[in-house]
This record gives sequence, C-alpha cells and structure tokens, in this order.
Amino acid sequence: MSKLFKLKKWLTVPDAAKHLAIVFGEEVTEADVLRFGIDGHLKLSVHLVNGAYARPCFPVKIEEIEWDEMSLLDGKQIIKIPRGGRIWQDHQGCFQVKRHVSALDGDVWDLPMNGGERIDVEYRYQQLTNGPEVTTVSLEGVLVASINGELHEIQSHFGNNENFKKDDLKKPFLHPDNFHPAGALPDDSVFVVRISALTEFIQSVNEEPTNTAKPLGTTERNNLLKLVIGMAVKGYSHDPAAKKSATPKEIADDLAALGISIDPDTVRKYLKESANTVLPAKARQP
Repeated sequence: MSKLFKLKKWLTVPDAAKHLAIVFGEEVTEADVLRFGIDGHLKLSVHLVNGAYARPCFPVKIEEIEWDEMSLLDGKQIIKIPRGGRIWQDHQGCFQVKRHVSALDGDVWDLPMNGGERIDVEYRYQQLTNGPEVTTVSLEGVLVASINGELHEIQSHFGNNENFKKDDLKKPFLHPDNFHPAGALPDDSVFVVRISALTEFIQSVNEEPTNTAKPLGTTERNNLLKLVIGMAVKGYSHDPAAKKSATPKEIADDLAALGISIDPDTVRKYLKESANTVLPAKARQP
C-alpha cells in the first residue's frame, strides 16, 4: 500500500476496483464494485461535486404522527395529510421528510440504497455490463446519508424546469414550495467508496469461511482411525476379533444421550475399518 493511499478518505469506483484487484490478486471491474454495493456487501457513497438541495428525513413512530384533514375539490371527500411532511416507510422503519430545504455541501455522502439512489447505481451497472435499460421508478425519492447516518432527500428546484412558469416561484429561493423530490442524483455527482468502507469490505471477505472442507490426508485419516479403535477397545472393552459385539450399540446410545444421532451399523462400519487399517493382523483375527 502506498504512503499516499493512507492520506485518502475515498476512492472513485474505478480506483476502488484497481485497489481490490491488487489486494485479492484477481480482476475486479468497476461493475463488480457497483454490484457489491447493490447486493449490500460494500457501502457505496457519492461525491456531490457542486452540492445539492435536500430535505432532512427523521425517524418517526406511526402512532406519534399528527394529521391534518383536507377536503377535495368536490367537497365530498376528506383526506388526511401528515402534518410536518411526507411519510415513507421501508424495512428500517418509518421516516418523515421535513418541509424546509437546505443546501448540502460538495462533500461525500453515503448511499442508503433504499430509494432512487439504488436505481441510479443499478442504471450505471447495466450501462457498464451492456445490460437492459432500467425503467424502474422509486416512490421514496433519492436519499443520501451523512457519515453519522442522518438522512436527506435530494430536491430539484422548479426554476430549473423550463416548462415551469417563473412567476409562480416564491421568495426566497429556498422556499419549500419551490422544490420537489428529485428523480435522480445530480448529473455532476460521482460514485465513490470511502476508505473505511473499502477496508471493512476487504476484512469481511478475508474472514469469510469456506464451505469446502479439505480432504484428510492418509496420515491424518489413519490417526483418526487409531483414535476410534483405541477409544472403543479401552473405553468399551471392545474386542475387534469378535464376530458379534455390543460395542456399536453402546457407543450409539451414549452419543444419543449427548444429542448426537448415529446408527449402530455406522459405528460398526467405522470400528471394522479402523481395525482393518491400523491393528496388526493377529489382533483382528477371531
């Protein structure tokens, strides 16, 4: 690892892919890094190069939400609107988007991958892999989070919409009615990976247990068979030369008492294999 690498707080996705390729000694592409993020293995972030406008989101309990009643134009139907801001819910809980809008600085923000930001990452992934067009639309808006986990919903200003009448804009510029939930992350934003997230990912992969057991070598297997027959002979007075023996059932019963299920015939098979493999011929003759 270079000395300059230690000074960096984040890497672009292509640079993160290069770093992972060096660490693991195998090819890692930009698309791989994005897929790790989509699948929840790696925390992705975004560099809002020129900042963005956003509304803060706070966790709330459904029973604590206050509601206002509003009549529709026909005057017959009444609908309830949450007081204080829109409500949305996901697997992590219930959140309320507050009305006031603030400017986020051009820093690095994490991607919760709960709303439209996930679709943006998926779109970029499909572009890199020549996959199908992404047509999914998020109803939760586009979310980013501070390093402390504070959520913000990205907003677009109506003044940037050429079809919107400029006379309908309200003053000041940051008036809540001048904004609406953005459909995507800002065009000038860049996907990145924090060094801390990259380090955590590398550690998780290196510590991942393998499901493939290493076959026993001849010496290891013979030592195991010696242990089996030795415990049977000394612990249960087992006679390897006897044509019939109660030892297999005794061992199976004792194991069952410990919550370990094994058939007596299986025990008999291993005792026979142990005797034939490690005992002198005269010791196993009837």
